[in-house]
Amino acid sequence: MVRFISYDMEQVVEYERLLPYQFERQVEECPLAYVPEWHGEHLALGNDAIKMHELCKMAALEGDGVVFPPVFYSVPGLIRLQQVQRELVHHGSGPATAHLATQ
Repeated sequence: MVRFISYDMEQVVEYERLLPYQFERQVEECPLAYVPEWHGEHLALGNDAIKMHELCKMAALEGDGVVFPPVFYSVPGLIRLQQVQRELVHHGSGPATAHLATQ
């Protein structure tokens, strides 16, 4: 017997834990995205991303929205936010992703 895991019993706000239909519904209800960012060269690379990811989850649980995994931006040689937005639109899960990425 195959059992499917359902997160419908709890409010899930992390993008990586949402099922496609849950993501579409969440974006339709509130097209708001939280993207934790890198703080600066004076701290360890993961310092703010880890703290901000948790803070973003708290904000989304209290308010609404979807929390994307932390990605470090504006560090030489790494990706930029505009690249992430383009990829969300190009490879995302439909119109809701495009709407979310272009807000």
